[in-house]
Amino acid sequence: MTMTIVLKRSWIAACLALAAALVVLPVLPAAAQDSAEAEATEETTTKIELKGQLIELSSTDLPTTIVVRVNPTGAFKDYTVEVPVGAEVKPAMSTWITGDSLKVEGTLNDNTLVVTAREVKDLSLSLSGREGVNGWVKAIDTAASTMTVTWKEKDTVLKVTGKTHLVVPPKNPAVLADFKVGDRVRARLVEGTATNEASIIVALRRGDDIFLKARTRPFTGTLKAIDESAKTLTVELAADKRLRADDVNNLVGVPGELVTVKVDEHTKFVRKYKGEASLDELTVGDTLFVVGRVDDDGTITARLIKDESIFKRGVARHLGKIKAIDTAKNELTVELALRKELKGSIHAQNEGVSRIDTSVTWKVTYTDDTKIKKNGKEATEADLKVGDIVRVEGVANATLHTVAASFIHATSADFHPLKRERPLKEIVKERIETAHGKRHAEDIVREQEPEDAEEEDADEDEDEDDDEDTDESDEDEDDDSEDEDED
Repeated sequence: MTMTIVLKRSWIAACLALAAALVVLPVLPAAAQDSAEAEATEETTTKIELKGQLIELSSTDLPTTIVVRVNPTGAFKDYTVEVPVGAEVKPAMSTWITGDSLKVEGTLNDNTLVVTAREVKDLSLSLSGREGVNGWVKAIDTAASTMTVTWKEKDTVLKVTGKTHLVVPPKNPAVLADFKVGDRVRARLVEGTATNEASIIVALRRGDDIFLKARTRPFTGTLKAIDESAKTLTVELAADKRLRADDVNNLVGVPGELVTVKVDEHTKFVRKYKGEASLDELTVGDTLFVVGRVDDDGTITARLIKDESIFKRGVARHLGKIKAIDTAKNELTVELALRKELKGSIHAQNEGVSRIDTSVTWKVTYTDDTKIKKNGKEATEADLKVGDIVRVEGVANATLHTVAASFIHATSADFHPLKRERPLKEIVKERIETAHGKRHAEDIVREQEPEDAEEEDADEDEDEDDDEDTDESDEDEDDDSEDEDED
């Protein structure tokens, strides 16, 4: 019997907890609760495996960025792949050559479509077993058709034959005489030869001239200026491990520098977490994540721009009070507040996730298309009052502290959605008495009473105390009779 009572009590406790969880007061700003985008609290990712051709290799030191071209159905697609510190790379990138076949395993960011690699394999080396050579040209003997390459104080003499493919950009093919002492080169040896016969030798750099430029590199920065007529953005580069000052292949810049980002018809704009954006939504001061290609003039043509300051989601978990209403501008001034400063109770989820600034007021704009409800019923702007508690669903700009509302749910400060003819405590007590008898009702109610059950004023509480005294004497009698029955 004790086991049965414990199980029943647990079941009732769960039901009461669920009932309390359903009581959620409005929050601001937020997005539609039934939308996957609105509920997103982080970038969503999908596991991915790619097999394709290496198009760009920005650096052989991690972290680095590579571009992999996949051609599964005839129409190629280029993936920007970030290879972080700790990723498994086989063999060492110092032996890789543009054009190699790669296999990448990792996660695809569903919002930016950037891949973060967990494992990368150069199949051109792994499958063939061919050895790669990387280093600086120390000597060239055109008569003997040899090239001496040095790396880490070790010299390797490469044999050049009629089958060796030589590349000195923009010459492709090139000849041995096109190479110069001091060139940075990368080579691939023919498998099974004792004379280090080279199958391919590619010149990567000559002095300050980088032949094979890795033009694609993601970066973050602060938007400083917008030229809408020229469709350009001025961005100040933020601290970023991908933008190392000692990386000769870093064509973007170093933290603190200003760069020009060009926007064209192919540029994709997205918001933080999820959702499409547009150029006219960007604001000076916004934090941007950019994936672009560096042009010869030093500007960057953006393929993707993610505005970290624009978002649409439903987890801000702050209560907002209307402080002012301007019907001429279709605008609400809303002040965010802590839960303890407002009446009522909420079911707080994902506490601390929001980056909403609670120290300032927000401007909420609405249109004829904005849906308005108050106290759970259809409403209009005329029903909104100063002091109402609101939840706004729409697109928020954390820089301007504005929300373009698609839905406004207002609650009067004195509105009690759980107001009943009888207090919840009394109703629950009755249910327990029916299920278990009067003996356990008071204990269960006292232990499991939800926070929103206190709906009686002081006078009613006194009346309840009087009733409880009577009930307790009745319970004692019931207990005695039950004990006798049990004996």
